[in-house]
Order: sequence, then C-alpha cells, then structure tokens
Amino acid sequence: MGAPTRHRTPDGDHRAGELLSEDLAGDTQRLAKQYRHTVIDAPAGDTHALRTALRLADRIIIPSRAATRDLEALPAMADHVREANQQRSRPIQPRVVFNAIRALPNYWPRVDDARAQVQTLGLDVCRRAIVDRLIYDDCQRDGGTVFDDRWDHKAIDEINSVLQECLRSPQMHDEAPID
Repeated sequence: MGAPTRHRTPDGDHRAGELLSEDLAGDTQRLAKQYRHTVIDAPAGDTHALRTALRLADRIIIPSRAATRDLEALPAMADHVREANQQRSRPIQPRVVFNAIRALPNYWPRVDDARAQVQTLGLDVCRRAIVDRLIYDDCQRDGGTVFDDRWDHKAIDEINSVLQECLRSPQMHDEAPID
C-alpha cells in the first residue's frame, strides 16, 4: 500500500484520505473519473513511485526551498524528468515552486539567485513563491488546507496564485491553458 492521500470532492469538500495501491496507473485512472485534478505526492528520491508519477503526470510541480541542500537535489530531478519525457509522446516542462521562503526583504535576492540556478537546469520556476507562514504548520498538523479556516488571507492569495499559474500555464508543448 502507498501513502495516505487527501482528495477534494467535486463540490470542494475534503474527503478522508485513502491508501493507494502499488498500481499507481490504475489508481490515477480511477481517481480521474471522480476528480478534476488528482495530485500524486511522490518522494524526491529515485523511487519507483517517482518514476511512475513522472510518466503519468499531466503537470509536474516540484516544491523546493531556496536552500543549498534543496537546490543540490534538483539536477537529479531534472534528469528524472528528462528520462520520463523520453518515454512520453508529449514531453512535460516541469515547474519548480519555491516554498518556506522567509518574508525578510534581504532574503529575496537569495530566491532570485536560486531561480536563475534552477533555470539553468532547464526547469521553469513559478513567479510566485510561498512564504513561510504559521498557517502552513497548522495545516500540516491538523490535516487541512489554508482554505479550510480562511483566516490567513495572504496564504490563501499565495496558494491561489501558485495554483493558477501552475494550472493555467501549459506544461506540455501542445497543451491549451486550463480555465
């Protein structure tokens, strides 16, 4: 069995997570009949789950901090994406989303440097970064999202902006934007 997952029902409510089987392709086909978007959260290491997810995905979103250790892991991820794209009829352009960014003005030049470094790997970078906020820790602890309590409007705006960019910007070379 795989890791527990959280799903949003068609009317926008969360449904309790369920365990996915070893048949990730079959699971995603089953979930695609029920949901508009299915998110596969695969581990970053060289795993069967990651390689399978990269072959199945319509979009690849790679979360990363603008920290040395995270940035050092991205060349291997770029290689995994290139390998997966060789097996696809329509290659995907992955997008890196920086998260856990400090909200200090003197930290943003580090984010800009990280963005330039990531782009040299052939990976796109989301224009909007996700700032380190208390609400994200609370959501992780409580098993919810920023949309559940709606008290941190900056976090909601941030996540909406990132999602809109990731969903509206084509990642496949012949894909039309999603409305």
